[in-house]
Amino acid sequence: MRTLTAEPPLTEEDRRQRALLSEAGKLNAESYQKTGKPDRRATEIFKNIDYGSFTKLRGQLRSPLLRPSIDIHEKFEEPPQELAVQELVTRRSELLAQQLNREELSLPIETEGSILTYMPNETVFDGVSEVAAEGFFDDHDAPPWDTWFYYRKGKLFSWVPSVLVPLAQAGIDANAVQCIDWADWSILNQLESQ
Repeated sequence: MRTLTAEPPLTEEDRRQRALLSEAGKLNAESYQKTGKPDRRATEIFKNIDYGSFTKLRGQLRSPLLRPSIDIHEKFEEPPQELAVQELVTRRSELLAQQLNREELSLPIETEGSILTYMPNETVFDGVSEVAAEGFFDDHDAPPWDTWFYYRKGKLFSWVPSVLVPLAQAGIDANAVQCIDWADWSILNQLESQ
C-alpha cells in the first residue's frame, strides 16, 4: 500500500516553474489593477509554463483497476454518470472481498477525512483546480476515482483522507464555478433516506 502525500517531491525545475507562475500572477494582478488588461509578459509566461510540474500527485488514488467506464464529466446525462459510479463502487467492493479472502487486506492507516461533492456538469474544464491542488483534481475538477462512493442528482460524493484535505481545499479555492465543495457528514444520513 502506498503512503498518501500532500507534498510532491520537487526538482529545481519544478521550483523554477512555480516561481514563474507566481511572478506571472503578480504581473497580471498589477496590470489588471492599472489597465484592466492582462500583462503581456504574464501571458507569455502562462503559455510557456510546464503545467505537468504542478500535477505530480495526479496518480494518487487513481487505481487502474478502478478506472471508471466513462469519463464522468464528458457525459451530461444523469444515468450514465450514476451507473459509472455504481460500477466503480461494486468493483472496489469485489476487489476488497478478494483481498479479504486471501487475507491480503491491510487496512489504511488514514481513517479520518472529509466528504467532498463534485458537480461534473458544472465544470469549466480550465484545469485551474488541478494545478492548485497538485493533481488531486483532474483537469475537469473531478476528484480521484478511488475516493468516489455515491452519485445522486448531479452530485458525485467522495471521501478525502485528512492528509489530502489541504490539497483539495487549494483546488476548491482556485475553482471559479464552485463545482467542488465540502459537505457535512450529516449528508450521509440524507443520502440513506433518498
